[in-house]
Amino acid sequence: MTKIDWDHNNGIVTMVPLTQEELECVRVCVSNAPIPYDISKKKIPGDILEKIGKPTPPKGESLPLIECDLTKYEMN
Repeated sequence: MTKIDWDHNNGIVTMVPLTQEELECVRVCVSNAPIPYDISKKKIPGDILEKIGKPTPPKGESLPLIECDLTKYEMN
């Protein structure tokens, strides 16, 4: 079981136990998270992934790439 420190009120730290499956879920969510609008915080998702690790790539065949013609939606 993995534990993550959470800093709450006035520096009080709480340990949150996570199973490996829960930790993997956090990794996937962080890796897919949008970059915050505040440009000074744009490295936060990458910094978190450095600490907890990157998600494990799925096994098996990758999804097929589908080509779509979107030219009819272009703005003139």
